[in-house]
Amino acid sequence: MEIRRPDEGPPLRAGAVLLAAGSSTRMGGPSNKALLRIGGRAVVERSAAALLGAPSVRELVVVVRGEDRAAVEEALAPLRGKVRAIVEGGLERTDSVRAGVDAVSDEPDVVLVHDAARCFVDPDHVEAVARAAYEHGCALLAMRVRDTLKYAPNGFLSEETADRDQFWSAQTPQGMRTARFRDVLARAERDGYRPTDDAALHEHYHGPSKLVAGSALNVKLTPPDDVEFAEALARVRGPSGHSDGDAVLHALTDAVTGAAGLDDIGTLFPDDDPQWKDADSAALLAEALRLVRESGWQLVNVDVVIATEGPRIKPHRAAMRASVAAICGIDADAVNVKGKTLEGMGALAGGAGVAVQAVCLIERVNG
Repeated sequence: MEIRRPDEGPPLRAGAVLLAAGSSTRMGGPSNKALLRIGGRAVVERSAAALLGAPSVRELVVVVRGEDRAAVEEALAPLRGKVRAIVEGGLERTDSVRAGVDAVSDEPDVVLVHDAARCFVDPDHVEAVARAAYEHGCALLAMRVRDTLKYAPNGFLSEETADRDQFWSAQTPQGMRTARFRDVLARAERDGYRPTDDAALHEHYHGPSKLVAGSALNVKLTPPDDVEFAEALARVRGPSGHSDGDAVLHALTDAVTGAAGLDDIGTLFPDDDPQWKDADSAALLAEALRLVRESGWQLVNVDVVIATEGPRIKPHRAAMRASVAAICGIDADAVNVKGKTLEGMGALAGGAGVAVQAVCLIERVNG
């Protein structure tokens, strides 16, 4: 998918900064929630893959605490080659944003900033923010407030009830044109201005930001109860199995190893070996691709057909293609994902299961 600027010039290019430098104190402990595993995948890896799933996002910078660098690098192993840099953050959010934006190259038209703790963001929403940021200077993902708002100074309700239609709950990503983002960060540093989000920087120095309607699924993991919700959401989005149950990645693993004449996934990663219990299927595919390369082959493209009665695949195709491409180290244009319905027939009818067929093309590595 090619995104054009309003002047029909070159495709829109976006850089993304993923903030994973928090202390997670509201989680009830000092551990970094970006390293939690939800549905068999690290939160930071889920968020990174979602950002890279947006067509205009060409580079990604991840901001971490110094003590977490090695763990984050390991968590991002399935996306090796897609991350431009991993840099150390600062004491406050603005410091971490500045470190991340500084590490973005000069090529992107816009820079997006996203909290790693929002690991279920939709790549289509990421893309919408990028386009709106280019058009309006600054944009952010947000949700219209659904509940009635009450103002209660000193614990007593005021006489008036706020008009909830005028209020939005800010989410991430938030983004600005690259030059403007760097300008407002420099001015904020000079003035000692420390806002809690990036749109506030733009509003303070330039003016209003464009709101892009988000989703309630773009939840930010904050208290421990959020982890339970995220686990449930991950289960709804994916099947169960001995590893993390990712049928698409399992089928791809068999396809690439089979094309190279290697053993199948059950032999390479046996389900009676505790080592592979709840293993990350992306890591299994990455290991299989390493073995394929050692055998003198390289992956060219893949084609996947998913047969299921639900959920529908079409709304998730772009994100799935980008995620598979990132794991395989190939362009998203070399990945095809298609969904097929079962028409109420066969053993998988009724939505109780999923069948995946995957084929791939590999070629000999010169030398």
